[in-house]
Amino acid sequence: MQAWIIDASEMDAEDILNFRSNLLHPNPEIRSFLRPENKATTIVIAPKGFGKTLLLKAKRLSIQDKYAHILPSGALVEKPSGLPSVIPTSDYGDLRDSEGYWRSVWLLSFTIAILKATAWQPGRCSRALAAIVQDDNLLSVWEIFDHILSAQVNTYHQLNNDYNDALLPAFRRLHESTAIFVDNIDEYYEGILREMNAGRERPIGGRVKRSFWHLAQYGIAAAARELSHINTHVKIYVSIRKEVLQGIIGDTYFGQQLRSKSLIVSYTDSDLLEIVHKNIAHSNAEDLADPRSKDPATAFFGPLKRVTHPTTGDEEEVLGFWLRHTLGRPRDVVSIGKAIASIPPTGRSERRVREAVRAEAKTIATAYFAEMAPHLDGFDSDMLLRLIDHNVLAPDDLKRISGAYAGAWLAAFGEAAPHTEHPFCALFKLGLLGYVGRDAESGEDMQIFRLPGEHPLDNVQVLPPARIYLIHPALDDLVAERNPQYFENLNDRNVIGRGRRWLRERVIHYVLKGDVRGHSETMRDGLRTKAFAAVFDSIVSAFGSRLAHAERSQGDSLLLIDANPIKLLQAARNIQRDLGRSEFGSQLRFAGDAGFVEIAVGPRQAEPYGIALQNAARLEPHVEPVEIYVTEEFVRHVAEDRGNHLPFDFVRLGPEDLRNLPWQDGLFDISKAGGEPAILTAINRVIFHSPPRGAHALLDRGRPARSTFHERAGRPRSA
Repeated sequence: MQAWIIDASEMDAEDILNFRSNLLHPNPEIRSFLRPENKATTIVIAPKGFGKTLLLKAKRLSIQDKYAHILPSGALVEKPSGLPSVIPTSDYGDLRDSEGYWRSVWLLSFTIAILKATAWQPGRCSRALAAIVQDDNLLSVWEIFDHILSAQVNTYHQLNNDYNDALLPAFRRLHESTAIFVDNIDEYYEGILREMNAGRERPIGGRVKRSFWHLAQYGIAAAARELSHINTHVKIYVSIRKEVLQGIIGDTYFGQQLRSKSLIVSYTDSDLLEIVHKNIAHSNAEDLADPRSKDPATAFFGPLKRVTHPTTGDEEEVLGFWLRHTLGRPRDVVSIGKAIASIPPTGRSERRVREAVRAEAKTIATAYFAEMAPHLDGFDSDMLLRLIDHNVLAPDDLKRISGAYAGAWLAAFGEAAPHTEHPFCALFKLGLLGYVGRDAESGEDMQIFRLPGEHPLDNVQVLPPARIYLIHPALDDLVAERNPQYFENLNDRNVIGRGRRWLRERVIHYVLKGDVRGHSETMRDGLRTKAFAAVFDSIVSAFGSRLAHAERSQGDSLLLIDANPIKLLQAARNIQRDLGRSEFGSQLRFAGDAGFVEIAVGPRQAEPYGIALQNAARLEPHVEPVEIYVTEEFVRHVAEDRGNHLPFDFVRLGPEDLRNLPWQDGLFDISKAGGEPAILTAINRVIFHSPPRGAHALLDRGRPARSTFHERAGRPRSA
């Protein structure tokens, strides 16, 4: 089965069966729905992009041999074709504005289609019903539905009488098991609504109203539920959009009962990751960077584990970066996967993966705006995005931009529409505008984005009050295309994404990455290895226990992190001293950087993330034994945080001090060889004013102290 299938709507039966076996992720709710013995759940509710059609088709195939009649006969599900016929308006009055009208049209359509499939012939009935039964061009539910909608009002009333007198009694008498599958009612009116928006015109006489999109779905859900209660031998499987669910529950008498008969499709981040893993597992070996790896991320990306945010410096797992740029829909996840898979496996570098994800996110957002445009009268995404200049907005920013948007709209189209003064309400309903709110469980500030389908589309003023609003990262490149200032104004404290913590203030952390010289000699003796580990752990515990993070790994590696640079450097120097005095006489070197570092705490303890860790790791191999070298970022933040009264000095090094590092425009490039982008920085040696007592011999063991770079090169010493 081919991986990364975006659109399953045209799959035939064999494709659906293969997809279900290999690529479908059946979470517990979906698994229950697809069980052949589950006859109670007949309505699939989901937004676009969640696989409603796929699930209806899979359900049909699961019960294919258990029913005497299954409709339609020539396809897996019934779908409308073309646009709705012209709806006569004379004499209907407000009748079509009620849920009851649409329910009755669907009751007529279902019962006529099902009875015609059994070769039923009516007895005494109206000419209208007799004509429908005899017409061989009116076989499907959709054909009959459209025919009744376009009938004159007196014909409609005649058919209603036929329902009570002829259709319902015959339907009750059906004893052969029958199932019918109907899909895409949500798309029936979207073409007309799209034309209405494009022309900015209001339909004369109300032939088609925006409410029809909702009412048609209310009606099909009510009719399917009612008929399943009238005759338990007949099962009517339909799909509706999640956007209408809240209206059904709040505005109709059958809302709560409907939920008991429905599969409301939803996916957690874990579910979405499972979809990624399944697609990777079914990719061809030549499409994988490391086909032998059992870890899906490694198999797909090779050595690439994390992606660095260019503004905040935060690192996130590459799969997390992937999901963060979706709207939480399986379609988006698979679409990005297909884009990444198009990169040759050996070329899946951080930069190329980041570019592929962002480019596909831009495509997803563009298509999503087009999909939802029929429901957002008065909203023009291009017009709004041009006015957005930050990814983090205050209420005053929304007010300012909304005012400018309304002015631009009126200048272009001359009259207001529902979303003209509320463009951010539209963005919020789409899940593309979030806000900062307090998490009830943890008490922390969290970034909240609604998932598609969580708000009724006919409600306009839905934006909750908040002190901070957030632009979804899927929009970043779309906005920046229209407003180049946007990327210059990205928030430098927070990575934007649904469910992420919101940091009011980013605390700079200082990082030291250490390594023991000559540890490989110790490793040759198993007993000495264990003894060294015990000594090393004891020393680290003694001096690192008060730091934010102190962790020994890989035998001879040490990572120290704290927000206090003085405490951090003193701890590092004491560890160097005591390890040098130990029976092993080990020489420990450190490399340091500073920046925003994320440190997980509590039961989900994990390794810290942040670009400062990467930079320290890149510098560490070039540090002399028992020395501490730090980047210019480290020095700059120390100067900003602590001033000039320090127990140590920073001595700037020159190209003759580090001959193995490239020197460019007065800075060292500490990046890895082999295509990684340059990481340019000044490098400074840390000189303590008062070394620990008795440690002079240890310090002298490394190399003689050099004069400052200022004295050698006539350049000012870094602060």
